[in-house]
Amino acid sequence: MSKRAITWIITSGVLLAVIAASLFYYFQSRTRTIVIATNEEGSQSYQFVSALKQVTESVEPRLNIGIVQTNGSAEIMALLQESKADFGVVQLDTPIAPNVNTVAFLYPQVYHLIVHTESDIQSPADLKGRTIATPAIGGGTYNSFLSLLNYYGMDTESVSILPISDSAERDNVFRSGKVDAIFRVTTLGHSSIREFMQTADARLIPFDQFDSMRLFSPTLFEYTVPYGTYKAAEPAVPQQDMQTVGVPTLLVVRGELDAALVRTLARVLFENKNDIVAITTLGAFVSEPDLSQAVVPRLHPGALAYYNRDQPSFFERYYNQISLVATLVPLVASIYFALRALLLTRQRDRAYRYNMQMASLLTQLMSSPTAARAKKAELQLLEMLEDVIHDMNKGDVEISDLQAFSFVWDKAMEAVRYREVSLARKKKSTEQKGK
Repeated sequence: MSKRAITWIITSGVLLAVIAASLFYYFQSRTRTIVIATNEEGSQSYQFVSALKQVTESVEPRLNIGIVQTNGSAEIMALLQESKADFGVVQLDTPIAPNVNTVAFLYPQVYHLIVHTESDIQSPADLKGRTIATPAIGGGTYNSFLSLLNYYGMDTESVSILPISDSAERDNVFRSGKVDAIFRVTTLGHSSIREFMQTADARLIPFDQFDSMRLFSPTLFEYTVPYGTYKAAEPAVPQQDMQTVGVPTLLVVRGELDAALVRTLARVLFENKNDIVAITTLGAFVSEPDLSQAVVPRLHPGALAYYNRDQPSFFERYYNQISLVATLVPLVASIYFALRALLLTRQRDRAYRYNMQMASLLTQLMSSPTAARAKKAELQLLEMLEDVIHDMNKGDVEISDLQAFSFVWDKAMEAVRYREVSLARKKKSTEQKGK
């Protein structure tokens, strides 16, 4: 190889190495930006994602989080489908688009049905013909209320729904008696409800048909509101442990988003829970989705990779079997090659013997130059060829050795026949001289 070619190969190799190193450094050090869609500022989802953003800036500075405010789960899902957002915070009972996957359970959203203390409403079934205040249309709470009405055989014609986005305004219309109840889906023990209950003449209605309700709404979970959660005394709210239902809040993601990026966010979410809890107590509820207990959209491969991080690898799982195979393969290979070498030696020995027989035959022919001897030598060569072909069919002679034998045999046969012709001519010449 010329010096020019060697120089070209070395230069190309160095150039490729530099390019590979540059790409590796770029992908390791570049800053990525993700967009998370939440409800409006002041909502629990906005509060949680703001805390996550703050923690991420500290522990994973190469990952920037942008927050998009929306009017609820329906708009969040639309943004994900249109790739205008990467992640979203929605309730489990939200209709999930086909291309949207799950990352984690964030916090439970519990049904709260608040009525006046003197109201004759004792269960959700008594809401027929009443006026109920809810958050804005299109949000997860509003959709949950519609599902609740459907379960109890009612619809929007059976009750009067008053959607109000501002929580303070909802509280005021309740105190003024303009509505009979407030329906909210929020975390258990939420401070806004606790503060409202301290001053309002109100009580909570239990949801005690969980088993039946879940038959119609598989996304529901059962929760207990402990005695005195929202008001300790005079009177306590609730006055005893109270059953209710609710749905978990999910962190969802576009299915086509890079798995490594999703895994990074999952790692920040779970490995920095204490930092998130220090900002908002909502962080205490973050958990891995239990696919055996709920109807949950499929896990994103990136999230699944994080959850399976402690599971043994393929080699760890099958270590014993791999070790056995690693031990047996060299042993079997050694035995095979030993037997192969023995067979080759045997084949070469047999081929060598045939060649020696031909040499001996020719030597005898030269030492006893008679026509009869030449004819006999020719017959012996033909018998020898037959024996060699027979041994080759049995595997006692290799084809390569047969080729070598064939060459020697041809030369030997030529020599025998030439000797035979020469002896015949010599005999004829002697007879003519005798006459």
